[in-house]
Amino acid sequence: MGAAGGETLPFWNQRDEFGDTNLLVVKPEEGRSLARALGSHGAVLMNHHGASVVGRDLRELVSRSIFMCQNADYQLRAHLLGKVATLTAGETKLAGVLNAMPNVTNRTWEYWTLRLARTGGLPPRATGSKARPQAASKARTSSPRTPARGQGLRKNRRRR
Repeated sequence: MGAAGGETLPFWNQRDEFGDTNLLVVKPEEGRSLARALGSHGAVLMNHHGASVVGRDLRELVSRSIFMCQNADYQLRAHLLGKVATLTAGETKLAGVLNAMPNVTNRTWEYWTLRLARTGGLPPRATGSKARPQAASKARTSSPRTPARGQGLRKNRRRR
């Protein structure tokens, strides 16, 4: 996970080129400037704003975004403990390639969407729309959802 952002992340400061703004990228020239800063990177940190993250598809974008947030939290916690050893350029490249593989992004997508579904966090389906694709492992099984540990199993059993 430590390689989600790549070896280096560029910084973009809107104020450098455009002076005082409302901090939103609304003009085409601001978008072009941000895109130049992003270049071939997977993300660009935006001074006084946050980050813009990209991916080859939605699953890679979501994986990179979540991993980058988790990594930032881990890095902050590690710094509180003392000196942090960083990944080498080779480790970052190899792990980045691995994390972007379709089987990895598909598995993490499946994990996060199933978690959202179980907590009711997915948006409601539009009336008349096609069914949302199920995760591969869920589509293969016809058994009812496994309840959380210690919940629901006893209710369905007959008492002898």
